[in-house]
Formats: sequence, structure tokens, C-alpha cells
Amino acid sequence: MALPSQTARPIARRNNMYRRSRPKRRSRTWLVAAVLVLIVIVVVVVQFWPEAGSGQPAGPAQEPGLLARRGETEAALDASRVVGPPSSPTEQASGPGLPSDPERDRPPRGPGRDRPAAADAGRIEMGGQIPTGAVSPGAGEESSSAPEGAPAAPSRQDSAAAAADAAPPSTDAARRALGRAQAGLDLLARNEPIEARRLLTQALDSGALSPGDVQTVRQALVELGDRLVFSPEVVEGDPFALNYTIAPNDALSTIPRKMGVQTDWRFIQRINRIPVPERIRAGQRIKLITGPFHAVIHKRAFRLDLYLGDGPQRVYVRSFPVGLGEYNSTPEGRFRVRPNSRLKNPEWVNPRTGQRYRSGDPDNPIGEHWIGLAGDEERLAGVVGYGIHGTIEPDSIGRQSSMGCVRLLPEDIEIVWEVLLDPVSTVQIRP
Repeated sequence: MALPSQTARPIARRNNMYRRSRPKRRSRTWLVAAVLVLIVIVVVVVQFWPEAGSGQPAGPAQEPGLLARRGETEAALDASRVVGPPSSPTEQASGPGLPSDPERDRPPRGPGRDRPAAADAGRIEMGGQIPTGAVSPGAGEESSSAPEGAPAAPSRQDSAAAAADAAPPSTDAARRALGRAQAGLDLLARNEPIEARRLLTQALDSGALSPGDVQTVRQALVELGDRLVFSPEVVEGDPFALNYTIAPNDALSTIPRKMGVQTDWRFIQRINRIPVPERIRAGQRIKLITGPFHAVIHKRAFRLDLYLGDGPQRVYVRSFPVGLGEYNSTPEGRFRVRPNSRLKNPEWVNPRTGQRYRSGDPDNPIGEHWIGLAGDEERLAGVVGYGIHGTIEPDSIGRQSSMGCVRLLPEDIEIVWEVLLDPVSTVQIRP
């Protein structure tokens, strides 16, 4: 009698078990294949779904070298500002740290008075009254202006123009702008600053650069401005700078008119680091900037861009943060610096409270500098009384809180006041 282990049953069982395992192996193979197919489908969907869903063609690839060269932030604009000659004790006395009343410039509140009346909405910080001002000694060219009536309500660009201004650039325009920007940065790396500045300005003004590239180009231009405009250095081939040798009996206040340059003498003092204007000497070489300067104000960005020169040859110099009119009351369009309107330490009467601020009063809400504006378009003929001025309320910069004027920080309005001259300088105010 054979033992169970010696019979053929174990072999038969193994054969049967082998035959039963074959379908299981086949099912596992199909499962692995299905998982792989699913993974491929997911990868394809993730890779191509954004373009398919947006209906927009993918934009041109941004050249990585442009941003890699200069990853500076907008905060570097403040850090790169040129500090001018030491101010007098009188000028230091009216800095931004002095006490101020935040409600001083604001319209009265009360039942049914959520916004100012139509007449108030159209007035400037002066409420339609140009400030009278004490001119600092040696200036010579400023004069007080008589009060004017309240201006008409500010005119605005139509919605179609605003929409066109906000339209995205074409692919070709973006490619050309990026090419100019890259060429400008390459020239800058080879120490060819004059042509670099021109190309970078064209790229910036095209409106076709990405926000990151705008930041890169703007910072490069600020650094160029520090060297080509705000320093005593004159670079060969610069069409906006020249060397001048001081002659006997020269005075800084008379040199601009003598040489036909369109900047204030205080700007000459600033860029040449002259601490006391009376101590210049015959034979001393100084730098002159020919001008003229112009400004472009972007309301949505609360920014003033300063340019040097006219037409397509103009170059970007620097940007300054601004405060604007409450309820969007700062008018838009092309303005020109009004003749005899550049005042230093002006007097001002608040049209809403009747309070008078004398010349040199550290509590004067408009600060120490005033630049009057006049409409330079037919539709702006009745828009008068607006201007650019300082402030003793630095927190109002970047906000809509004035009566329609453009505010700058004290250290910024000082520079802008020195370079925007009447009647040559223009101020374009855009949405």
C-alpha cells in the first residue's frame, strides 16, 4: 500500500494549481498596463490643458538673461536717490516729521455729504487759488500770482482710449521691446551708457515688456540717471550734458541763462555737489544739464516718471511716488508748467476752512514748493489752478487724498521743482 506522499495526487494538484494561476497573471498584466495609460493621459492633460482652455496662443518665451542680470526691486529706486547739498535750517524746519492734521485737507462730512460739491471737486489744493509766495533769495525768476477763479470740473479720457491704453501688446511688439532691452543691457555691460540709455528708454516706453522686465529696465535706467544726470561726471557723447568753466564774476544763478540750459541753478548746485553757491571760483569746471525735463504721471500706479529731452530722443531719468486728488479728481491730459508759477515757500489759504498759512510756516499743508499747471490742450483750456507740490503728510503719498493736485514727498518735489521749468516743461497725466 502506497503512502499518500508517493501517489500522483500531489503532481496533479500542482498542475491544476499552475493552470488556475495563469488567468491571475494575465489580469495583473492588464492592470499594470491600464495604470500606465492613465498616467500618460494625466501627464498630457496637465501639460496641454492651460493653452487649450484659454483659447490664447502661448506668448513668446521670455529670455532668462534679462531678469537674471538685474533682479532689483522697486524699493531700490528709493535707495538710489541722489542726496543733494545740505539744506538750510529753514528748509529743514518744514520736513515731513512736523505735526499735521490729517483732516485739514478733507471735505466736511455730514448728512448727505459723502463727497465734495461739484465746485470743490474741481478745485486744486488751493481751491482754485494760486498761492502767493515768498521767493528765496537769489532765485530771481519766480513771482507771485494773482488768485484765479475755480476751475471747471476735470475732463477725463473716454473709455475707448483707456481700454486701448490697457490693451495687451502684440507678440511682435513684445519681441522688439525685449530685443531693445537686452541690447541696452549688453551695451551697459560694455560701458556704453549713452546708447544703452536710449535703447532701454525705448523698451520701457513701448509698453510691451512684462512687469518683471519693466522692473529690470527701470532699475537699470535709474542707475544710468544717477551717473549721467545726477553726478558731476560728463560722459563723452552725452547730448544732454556739457562741461562749463566758471568765468570771473559768474554766479550759479546766472549761468543757466548765459548758457541757454533749461534747468534751475539749484539743480546745477545739486549735481556738482556744491555746498555753498557763493563759493564757486573762476576756472572751476562744472557740469551742466541742457534740459528740458518733462513729466508723465500714471494715476493708477501713483507714479511720476521724469524724462529728459524731447520727442523720440527723450530718455527716462527717474520715478517718484505721488499722491492724487480724492474721488479721482486729478484731471487727465497734457499740461504745461504755467509761466511765473514756480514758487518757493508759498502762502496758502485753505478754501474750505479759510485758514491762512504764511510763507515758511512748517504747518503749511502744501509744503515748500509749488509748480502751477496750465492745460496744453483745447479741451483743458478751462482747467486752471492745479499744480504739483510737496506735503507734510507723507502717508498721503500713494493715495487719493488731495483736492486734485499732485503731491510729492519733500525730498522729491525739491528735485522736480528744480527741473520742470516754465514754459518749456510739459506734464502728461494719464489714467
